[in-house]
This record gives sequence, C-alpha cells and structure tokens, in this order.
Amino acid sequence: MGICREKHEVVVRHRYPLPFLASSKSKPAPDTDFIVAYAAAFKDSQARKYGKGHGGKGRIPCPICRTVGRDGVLVYLVSSYSGHLRGQCTEDGCVNWEE
Repeated sequence: MGICREKHEVVVRHRYPLPFLASSKSKPAPDTDFIVAYAAAFKDSQARKYGKGHGGKGRIPCPICRTVGRDGVLVYLVSSYSGHLRGQCTEDGCVNWEE
C-alpha cells in the first residue's frame, strides 16, 4: 500500500498502536479508512509546516469517527529526522498506523 506524496512514496508496512495510546482492543482499520485518516493528518501537518527537519504533533477530529457519530480525535506525530507521519485515533478499533 503506498501513497504518492510529491516525489516520495510512502509505504505502510505495519499498523500497530503508538505506545502512549496502546490498547489491547485496537485492530487494524480497512485500507480506505487509513487513506482518509492519513490524508487528513497529512493535510493538517502541511498546514503547520511539519516535515523532515521540523517535526511536531497535532490533534484533529477523526474523519472516520465523525462519519459514524463518535467523538474520536486523531493524534499524529511527524518525525523531524525522517518526516514520517504516525497516527492513531483515540477510539478503540478505529484507525492507527506508523510509517
């Protein structure tokens, strides 16, 4: 699974919870949910000018939870070293990924 981000391709190989949001009930989301959540986090991170050399973290309303009436928050981190984007929803069983 890859998403073209300008000239760089992002390949997701593993989906597992971030340590500070880990839950035994977490499970991988369908790929379409991942793409929607990744695109929302990526758009917000670009607006904040996060990327390689300037990492950071952000919180946005989860676009997946919003469609089913839940109040999840999508928490994401951008690595300052590599520019990789990691994210996870605060709701159990929703989307999570790590590049």
